[in-house]
Amino acid sequence: MLHSKIKPLIYAAMTAAIYYVLCVAIAPLSYGQIQCRISEVILLFCMHNTFAVYGYTLGCALANLTSPLGILDVIVGSLANLIVGSFARKCGKALPTVLFGAVFNGIVVGAELSIVYGSPFLLNAVCVAAGEAVSLLVGALLYAQFAPWDTIVALVGADYGIVSVLADSGNMGIIVFLVTLGIMVDLMNKGGGSEAFGRWASKTVS
Repeated sequence: MLHSKIKPLIYAAMTAAIYYVLCVAIAPLSYGQIQCRISEVILLFCMHNTFAVYGYTLGCALANLTSPLGILDVIVGSLANLIVGSFARKCGKALPTVLFGAVFNGIVVGAELSIVYGSPFLLNAVCVAAGEAVSLLVGALLYAQFAPWDTIVALVGADYGIVSVLADSGNMGIIVFLVTLGIMVDLMNKGGGSEAFGRWASKTVS
């Protein structure tokens, strides 16, 4: 009984450790506007294990302790991973997970970069989302045991791929939400909101 209770915790701890090592090992590519976190492949495993979601979140928090964005990235980045990981666990489908992970993290991390560095939000969001998509596609290959055809079927097939995604009204609602969120963040950035929040955060944290 005790072993059955400890095993999931060990699984979460190992997942967090793997995320941390994969992220820090290529640290220059894991942070900044142009980033590609290979550790994000773990998101695909969150589809089938709740404790993978916990490890995915904890690993991100630990890895972001070394982020040049500081404590903001520890809090916001790990919270974003918790949301994305929870979505993957509930959805259980590869393509929605890849799309949601890439777009949502692109928006959140893009906003962070705009706040800290004052760089254009849309450029940040696109670059981060592209890097995230590359990492998750690698994860999709790993998930399909490096079988390219099986990867394509998983991402595009009628049962679990893009066909079923576009036919699901709930998924379309998520797409609309992400687009709306991106527009709102961009408008806030252009209105000076991100810069003002950055000044407030720097004074508060320091």
